[in-house]
Amino acid sequence: MLREEDTAIIGDRLPDVRKAIHHLTHRQFFCIAAERASAVRRVLENPALRTIVARHFDFAGYDLEFNESEGWYGVIPRIEEVTTPKMSPTQTLVLLCLALHWTRCMERGDLDLWANAITTLNELWLDIEDRLVRGQGPVIKVERVLEMLKGEFSHKSIVNVGEFDAESDDYGISIRPFVRLLAGEDTLVRINRFLNIADAEARRSQAEAYREWGEATAATADEGG
Repeated sequence: MLREEDTAIIGDRLPDVRKAIHHLTHRQFFCIAAERASAVRRVLENPALRTIVARHFDFAGYDLEFNESEGWYGVIPRIEEVTTPKMSPTQTLVLLCLALHWTRCMERGDLDLWANAITTLNELWLDIEDRLVRGQGPVIKVERVLEMLKGEFSHKSIVNVGEFDAESDDYGISIRPFVRLLAGEDTLVRINRFLNIADAEARRSQAEAYREWGEATAATADEGG
């Protein structure tokens, strides 16, 4: 129910406010770079109307997050208050890899004016494949990754997948900056720590195997002598 002061602020824009709430309810995020000028954008860019939208979601257990310089608005559930559909292990893996890949693109300066990471499916897949090998992750094919990117991740505006380029045999992809918010900085730190530990353990195992091989070779030579 609207407060009396809200009614005065909204005026004849109630249909637009409802459109903004509907969009965020079903899509979770709104990206200025991906959308034409619309009623939803006008509502979210208006501080007074945005406060009314935020209050609606606050009552439902969600926080309205936004970054005007990066051009996005989204609702994040408060886990202790809202039960949300759980992602599959594969979805979680791809989401985390998207966040890590965004960070890598940021570090090398491959961001556009809205802080979207500009990359390709092949570059992303090489990154995922590398992490799967190092972390001994589950088996996943690039076709499944593309299907997920075009499906649930595009629906929520986490990524934008371009048209297939036959010349490069690749797809252009942009990764939205709020992927950091979905994956969580602490999660990314733990994953990177795990991968570093896995690398260190692999190097130790290789060193031990080489040492054992050397000792066995020396023993064989002594016996032969």
